[in-house]
Amino acid sequence: MSYRKVYKKVKSSSQTTRHLFLSPCGHTNGITDIEGLRRFLNDPYGLIDFLIENNFTFVSFETAEDSVRCRDSLPSGIRAEFVTKRGDRGSSTSSSVSTTTDELPPGLTVIPDFITEDEEKRLLVVVDEGVWDETIRRRVQHFGHAFNYASLRAEDADLQGEASMPAYTDELVRRIRANSVNEARDFEPDQLTINEYTPGDGIAFHVDTHSAFEGPIVILSIAGGIVLEFRKSEGGKEERASLPLWLPRRSLAVMGGESRFGWVHGIAGRKTDRVGPDGKLVERHRRISLTFRQMKNSPCHCEWPSLCDTQNPQSLVLPSRVGDSHSEQSG
Repeated sequence: MSYRKVYKKVKSSSQTTRHLFLSPCGHTNGITDIEGLRRFLNDPYGLIDFLIENNFTFVSFETAEDSVRCRDSLPSGIRAEFVTKRGDRGSSTSSSVSTTTDELPPGLTVIPDFITEDEEKRLLVVVDEGVWDETIRRRVQHFGHAFNYASLRAEDADLQGEASMPAYTDELVRRIRANSVNEARDFEPDQLTINEYTPGDGIAFHVDTHSAFEGPIVILSIAGGIVLEFRKSEGGKEERASLPLWLPRRSLAVMGGESRFGWVHGIAGRKTDRVGPDGKLVERHRRISLTFRQMKNSPCHCEWPSLCDTQNPQSLVLPSRVGDSHSEQSG
């Protein structure tokens, strides 16, 4: 469909929308993809869609407020006009506003302040003393078994990773088992992946491989918080609406049951999040996640076949990205 049938000028010069027409801004400026567009526009917040032409570009944002912010920070010489977009139903902030507890996927529990500030500081020191693997687009450490991003499984041979779980996690695991979450009372993790997320990093929507790991998946966030998004899978198709969940620093997220096996989760690649019912803008900082898993490596016969690699091998193909996120799996 021609862009002329999709985008229309606004009827009033005072009207603001989620969509902007930018010129000159296109292939003649060396812009060919989302990365180039973000650099050219100084990494605008809330960018969710775009159409790049020869010497102009249409961009769409989560809210009109985001598009106004982009317009006001454009490089000199760039003309910006608000436009409407065919089929647009107004602002959508669902991808960046955190949910309330009654909206969580079944089986998901978040425990705030799972560790103290002093414990967090000590944990950061020992984590940073470890050896970081930089073979993917973010830094990681593997313990017990190394995660293979090609097969989406945890394995031993020819992969970087410590053979045993680090001693500094012993007390954390004891505390995880001792808390009131039923899913984690018998948890015996033997695989740990530590991920470093810097502002702008993200991961694609995915489900941790059913046949590779028992439930639950347990994630401890330190140094910074982030919005983790969930989508339910029905009949092999993802529901497009997301449930965004704010994971504050020092919190523990336990994904068990349906939230573990029947929903995909991911992180949008951006530098800010909108948090809470009022959509407060929160800048991202460095975040370290410690993701604990228990090895399984046996067929899975769960009640969520659309995301089960045993019942549906195609589920191992990573689904759609979250915004401009990276494609490696892990929480």
